Amino acid sequence: MATPCDSPRRLVIDTNAALDLLLFRDPRADGLRALLDAAQARWYALPAMRTELQHVIGRPALARYEPDCERILTEFDRRASMVAEVAVATSSTLRCRDADDQIYLDLALHLGPATIVTSDRDLLALARRAARLGIAIVRPAEACAAPLRLPVGQ
Repeated sequence: MATPCDSPRRLVIDTNAALDLLLFRDPRADGLRALLDAAQARWYALPAMRTELQHVIGRPALARYEPDCERILTEFDRRASMVAEVAVATSSTLRCRDADDQIYLDLALHLGPATIVTSDRDLLALARRAARLGIAIVRPAEACAAPLRLPVGQ
């Protein structure tokens, strides 16, 4: 018999955490990588999130890391489940100080119980309020411990 823990976690991964995972191969993201590899978590993204990642990896500031843009975007496409832009409604209940980060909150709220993986201070500052709405906001190293999972049948 299936239990709620049998379903994968719903993750929304911001650009910096995606860079840790896909470009820097940061050891603090190893647990997150393991969750995704074992299908214990499912990464959800919007087309605008992919566009932002593409823009960021092309910045001169990252040139010293010699990003393989094609590999990074291919891995993003393989790992992330895309959600249609129109399916996400802007939340009036949970607002981020940085308007550019609101997209992560809106997608997580749209998904229902979900975890936002980020190192962004503005998003992390909302963790307590977001938890009341079924959204965990954690750093990449904490992604394995985030308790929220998708209920069976939803």
